[in-house]
Parts: sequence; structure tokens; C-alpha cells
Amino acid sequence: MTDDEAYELGQRALAAGMEWSRGCVDGSTGMTVLDAWHIYGMSTAAMAAFGQHRSHTISLWQQSRLGWPDFRDPATLGVLLAQVRDALRCPWLYVTPTGGRRQSDGALLWEWHGMAYGKSAKGWGWPSEAEALVAALEAAP
Repeated sequence: MTDDEAYELGQRALAAGMEWSRGCVDGSTGMTVLDAWHIYGMSTAAMAAFGQHRSHTISLWQQSRLGWPDFRDPATLGVLLAQVRDALRCPWLYVTPTGGRRQSDGALLWEWHGMAYGKSAKGWGWPSEAEALVAALEAAP
């Protein structure tokens, strides 16, 4: 996934209702989102141990400074999966490769399966796991 594709996908997810959560990576800065306690509530010893990583974090209360979630990061993708499951009220929703490939570039296609408000639901044909999940979030009522 290119930077432009990642940006567009992150913007779509935010527009569909994704919320920033601890562990997400901000694609515009590369910083990991932590809550304020994790950054400012640490003891001096803990801060010394945390050390160099502190400069690569941003707290949730600074959301106005966040750009777009980067789903190339596994933790951010996991947050999206959890939020899709919540939005569709389906705790066992999953995403899997279809076995098919896109004709234009041979990319493996992905699909999601689950229940949306008690009805079987699925979607397929996306070129990445993240795109399938964003599409599922967009389909949520």
C-alpha cells in the first residue's frame, strides 16, 4: 500500500466513524497514540526506562493534532477490527483472503464475514485486509 493509498483509507475510516485509540499509529507523523496517563503519569524511573520512545508518542487528548490512522501498522489494524466488530455488533467478524486475484495487478482479494444486527453479512473483493475492514465499517448502520 502506498502512502497515498494509506492516507485515503485512513480518511475513509475516520469518516465512517473510526475513533482514535491507544496503540494506533498516526500516518502523518508516525507517532503511536497513547493515553495521557501513559505519557504524563509515569514516575521518573519509568520515564527513564521509556526514554527514547517518548518522542514517538502522542496522547489521546491531543487528537486535534492527529492526521490519519495508518493501517500498515498491525496494532492500528487490530483497533480497526475491534471497532468494526463493535459497529456491526458481531464479536466474531473476521477477514480472510478469497483465493481470487484482481486482474489488473494480481493483488490477492479479501473478504469479511460476520453477522450485522442478527443477519448474515459479508463483503468481498478488496485488495487488502484493511480495505475490507473499512468497507465493513462503512456498511455498518
